[in-house]
Amino acid sequence: MMINRKSSILCVIILGWMLWPVGASAFIPTAPHLLDLVIKKIRQPVGMTVLQHRQVINANDPELAVTRIEEGLYYRFPGNLRSEIIKGPSYGIFVRSHEEFLKIQDGYVISLEKSLSDLYNDILIFRERETLSNYLEASGIDLELTSLQRFNDLIMFVIGRPPEAGQVFNSLWVDQDTFLPRKLILHKEGTLVEIYYDEWERFSKTWYPMQVTIFFNQELYSLIKASEVQLNSDIPVSMFDINALVDLYPQSVVTQSKTTLEEVEELDRKIEEFEKLFE
Repeated sequence: MMINRKSSILCVIILGWMLWPVGASAFIPTAPHLLDLVIKKIRQPVGMTVLQHRQVINANDPELAVTRIEEGLYYRFPGNLRSEIIKGPSYGIFVRSHEEFLKIQDGYVISLEKSLSDLYNDILIFRERETLSNYLEASGIDLELTSLQRFNDLIMFVIGRPPEAGQVFNSLWVDQDTFLPRKLILHKEGTLVEIYYDEWERFSKTWYPMQVTIFFNQELYSLIKASEVQLNSDIPVSMFDINALVDLYPQSVVTQSKTTLEEVEELDRKIEEFEKLFE
């Protein structure tokens, strides 16, 4: 009888904890303070090389259900990233130099823009508080809002608007205990992008997630697993020279057409501004 009574009391305590509002009495830091804690945790090395395996889910092509890619990543901080496909259906290079982007596929420049599939690297490349803060703000994350939310069995600090009535908003979720980023939610180009950072491991004084999962509109798009991470201070800055790569690789017909269209639109804009001077 006593055992049953104790079990009942324990159940009530557990239920009360589950129903108790998260953050009702907990200290919730401001976004600048929280980002300081994140940066102090993940640190910024001079450079880093990563070997990873990426699976891309092809929901629109049943015959090619999963594409498997082996990639080598080269980080030179701050702001530089180069990804090279080592093994996959095609050869490709993606280069980011601060806010300039270049994508090469099978020997041709196919894009000068960052794609949705490359968004996951933003959190990994910004390892200074100011640049990370500017990135979050530019991504539509409200830095005036911070809260505590439950995510699976964890308690998370949330920077940005918290979920409401089943809706999610642009936000960064940070582990309350470790101060490591665990989830990034963005709405981009009409797509809900959810990125999960798991299995963080420490390498000297810095941290890196060994697994990244990407969802588009709540459907699994890609699973990325890192198999090797090494700190490397000898990565040459020339690897990230976008102008040199543009000169080296010819542009695809699509890229040339887009560039020409942009040039025409810019010329039209200048003509309109010139005509207004005489109105």
